[in-house]
Amino acid sequence: NGGFSSTQDTVIGLQALTKFAYKTGSGSGTMDIEFASAAETNNTIKVNPENSLVLQTHVLPKTTRKVDFTAKGNGSAMVQLSYRYNLAEKEKKPSFKVTPTVKDTPSQLLVVDICAEYVPLEDADKDKDSNMAVMEIALPSGFVGDADSLDRIQAVDRVKRVETKNSDSTVVVYFDSLTPGDVRCLPVEASKAHAVAKQKPASVSLYDYYDTDRKA
Repeated sequence: NGGFSSTQDTVIGLQALTKFAYKTGSGSGTMDIEFASAAETNNTIKVNPENSLVLQTHVLPKTTRKVDFTAKGNGSAMVQLSYRYNLAEKEKKPSFKVTPTVKDTPSQLLVVDICAEYVPLEDADKDKDSNMAVMEIALPSGFVGDADSLDRIQAVDRVKRVETKNSDSTVVVYFDSLTPGDVRCLPVEASKAHAVAKQKPASVSLYDYYDTDRKA
């Protein structure tokens, strides 16, 4: 898809590719890349100035378990092996814990305390802080975030930035990091901007900025 699994991975990948290109150059040599496996006889891919920018592919038999490569000539080329397999998906455990508490208020006002906690999945991480974490608070239909409430959220320790999106109907909070066992509670307030006949339920999510699979 043109990138890696996260922003950080993409940046590191591009840096590595840049350094590789700088050190190896983009010479216009001619190469013969031979490859063989137990399931197939020898094959050759030729790289020359006319096709050096063309992706050449070869489909290996499904029974292939090992491939030997030999390169002859001058220049540089990249060989990549791609394979696909299926695994039974394990039940995912949340890396964060979110606890919302809705206060008793008039129907025109919504007040909720939302507490966030980092729960490491590995014992080796139990004494380490999380990466940057993001909480997205989708307000009930017809409600918008209160500006004064956003300032109070910004004042909470570890909160780096607070913003809204979707016409102020979603509040987004960025934490520098979260410490295991250290609960951070956010005072969220919203007011009803217009009446909605069939109101949709609201939701709160908390996830790792660099690994969105780690979430609650």
